[in-house]
Amino acid sequence: MTSSAKSGLSSKAKPVISCYIHSDICSAYVEADDGVVIKIVLLKNSPKLNAAAVEKSRDPEEFPLPTLIESFERYFGGAVEEFDFKCDLSGLTELEQRILRVVNQIPYGQTMTYSEVAEKVGNVNLRRVVGRAVGKNRCPIVIPCHRVVGKGGRMTGFSADGGVGLKQELLELESGRHRVM
Repeated sequence: MTSSAKSGLSSKAKPVISCYIHSDICSAYVEADDGVVIKIVLLKNSPKLNAAAVEKSRDPEEFPLPTLIESFERYFGGAVEEFDFKCDLSGLTELEQRILRVVNQIPYGQTMTYSEVAEKVGNVNLRRVVGRAVGKNRCPIVIPCHRVVGKGGRMTGFSADGGVGLKQELLELESGRHRVM
């Protein structure tokens, strides 16, 4: 089973409800509407962001995607998780959406380089465009942008709070090298 292989991609949404999911690795602030994930913000080291997210949080009982909460808890618990949620891609160009569709197919526990993603999109010279598109991903983990690495497996760029350190932890979790508490 691979993570995010079935994740749907959508071009519609506006935030209505949110929740905050805690784990030992990081926390996730999630917004959704009508069964579409609008935004996931991964929070590692920022008390200011964490406090703001807690303030905005709503009761998970009211959250429209209760299975998303359960899926994240299993994922952060070290289980291979296949996410099956639609993510809002409005505001992204068609090329950026194509790039995220390719990223969405990277199997759990595996990585691809920016060049490999660019090649799958149809032009190996689009490495930097891939990097920018991955940086615009509003649904990290569901669309597994942390699985895109530099040449030779080098850890490069991760726009989430915690940066490449968090990216490394997520990849270690998926490879079974991260100790889950």
